[in-house]
Amino acid sequence: MPEKRWITVNPSNFRRPVHQQFGTATVVSSASPYSVPQAVSTYDDEISGNYVLELKYIGTDEPVEMVTLDSSRLFFGKNSKRVFKVSVSHGPGLGNSANDLATIKKAIACAASNQTLPAENCEIVNDVIDQNRNQLLILGPEDNQGQK
Repeated sequence: MPEKRWITVNPSNFRRPVHQQFGTATVVSSASPYSVPQAVSTYDDEISGNYVLELKYIGTDEPVEMVTLDSSRLFFGKNSKRVFKVSVSHGPGLGNSANDLATIKKAIACAASNQTLPAENCEIVNDVIDQNRNQLLILGPEDNQGQK
């Protein structure tokens, strides 16, 4: 079984300063380095038959919880609410990593809209997918089969 291949994420792309005006004061903030994934991978899980997106973060030693949304399962940090893994079932029109990535993004957006996960965490993950889309598609299921 080949080793899982990870794509390194450039954190500076996600730590953009946000300027907010509070009365006469301007507050500048950016995403915590702990909220931005260090690496991302996709693979086709031979056991479940699902397409999986997985993310690595700084300080990942925390309990993980799972929520099921339609045919998707999201695994996230119990305390941080960071997305660690998204698993989607192959359905009609799926089995193609481009469609599967779109399904993963929809599941993440759903988790934000129903307040299962903080919108900021979901936005970062969807931005990571968008900015690494071509590399994730190259990894594709045929390159990373059966990885855990």
